[in-house]
Amino acid sequence: MSSGLGRYASLLTVAGVRPMVITGITARLPLGMVPLAIVLVVRAGGDSYSVAGVAVAAYSLAAALAVPRFGRLIDRLGQTRILLAVGGLQPVAVVVLALLAAGHATPAALVGSAALVGATVPPVGACVRTLWGTLAPPGAALETAYALEASVQEVTFVAGPLLVAALAGAVSAIAALLAAGAIGGAGTLAFAATAASRSWHPSGHQRRPRGGALRAPAVLTVVVATAAMGAAFGAIEVVSPAFAEAHGSRAAAGFALGAFSLGSLVGGFVAGMTSSARHPATRYLAALTALALALVLPIAAGSIVILAALLFVAGLPIAPAFASAYSLINRLAMPGSSTESFAWISTAVTVGASLGTALGGAAVQSLDVRAGFALSAALAALGAAFAFSRRRRLSEPPATPFAGIL
Repeated sequence: MSSGLGRYASLLTVAGVRPMVITGITARLPLGMVPLAIVLVVRAGGDSYSVAGVAVAAYSLAAALAVPRFGRLIDRLGQTRILLAVGGLQPVAVVVLALLAAGHATPAALVGSAALVGATVPPVGACVRTLWGTLAPPGAALETAYALEASVQEVTFVAGPLLVAALAGAVSAIAALLAAGAIGGAGTLAFAATAASRSWHPSGHQRRPRGGALRAPAVLTVVVATAAMGAAFGAIEVVSPAFAEAHGSRAAAGFALGAFSLGSLVGGFVAGMTSSARHPATRYLAALTALALALVLPIAAGSIVILAALLFVAGLPIAPAFASAYSLINRLAMPGSSTESFAWISTAVTVGASLGTALGGAAVQSLDVRAGFALSAALAALGAAFAFSRRRRLSEPPATPFAGIL
């Protein structure tokens, strides 16, 4: 245990790492805040949950489309200019949404402004993952760095909603939304000001791949498999409240979903402490398989407490899977496309989760809760099967262009 903790300790002593980690977490905290804040703001203005749901979907879709484009610009122009521009724009977009909500604007205006907020989400996560590839020594230290990064993601999605709930309860929903914009803007600008971010520049001799980052076979494979993972997560997010409602309290779903995220955080933290000489592709396929098998467990849940325990176990392989995916992207992205490649991971999760939410809701409505949990496991299994079918692609050199999905 002590040697494992020593990995994290030594990693945090590397020059430039601590400011990057702290500002990176701060800048990404709104990812866990804004969706809930949008729902609360729209509802506080008297509009329906339907309008709130469409607004959140517009925010998520706009972010999914924008982040890879920002990543492509960063690969071309460097981090500083793009992050300063986007980091300054998002708080403005959040203020616009808050003013429209306070003024009881039309649903169309609210949805449009929510999309504007999504279109200005800074690609800080992709930037952090790119920087880890240059800051952390290659080998075990880099694998630990990516495990830490995968675990940090869960912190934002656990702490973000809690912060929104506290601010909305103590002040107002609009105050919570404005706080998310302020935190995101300040965090992004602080991240862009770190020495690590300012010193990173695209290599002048590297030509941008024609057709974008998805021309790399490994990147495409990871993105598609990640979309399937995201779909499994989306199904869990809608099936768990249905399970909780059937067992007496819909709100108790937050306890179960929190356990799911906590499992991922713990799994990533442990993975970072465990040495492994295996190729990241091997670890990636093992984590995807473990996730698909573990997601079968919630089918047997008979109470909220048992569901939370089973979801904690099911969450354990999530961060290790992402950590291995980041390592693969770092190794096998086409030259000059690292930031865009990492950004596509975020897009894949968002798009997959949206699809999984819709499918999970349909499964619960047409069949029952157990069918919804089974669907989640099946979606994860599809992702694992796809990755296995293209496992040779996960070790191809980055110079090999994409020549087809099959």
